Amino acid sequence: MKTMQRLMTMTATLMLSAMAAAAERPRGTNTSERAYVITHSQAIDGVCYDSARSELTIFFRSGTAYVYQEVQEPVFRAFIRADSPGRYYHEQVRGKYASHRMTEQELVAMVDRHDGRTGW
Repeated sequence: MKTMQRLMTMTATLMLSAMAAAAERPRGTNTSERAYVITHSQAIDGVCYDSARSELTIFFRSGTAYVYQEVQEPVFRAFIRADSPGRYYHEQVRGKYASHRMTEQELVAMVDRHDGRTGW
């Protein structure tokens, strides 16, 4: 469990640095844009959206992470603007999209793929 939490913290830190790097480069230089947002939720630590794959990854404070497939960008944008991310998740995401729980190996691979320049 501590390993998973440490990986999630590392992932969040690396995603934030990738977002800062992405903001500095001209638009259109990367075919896969990812955005990571830390939420103000008691249950959800943060969400990551991959526009090229239409994948929404949700990182829970419990230490688990789920990837939801074929999620349109407006769903992600509404999620991060929601007054209650947890309620939005339960009403608009959970059970509505194909998903899988990320394994520890997938989280490690996500961190390993990060190059700090082009995002994830």
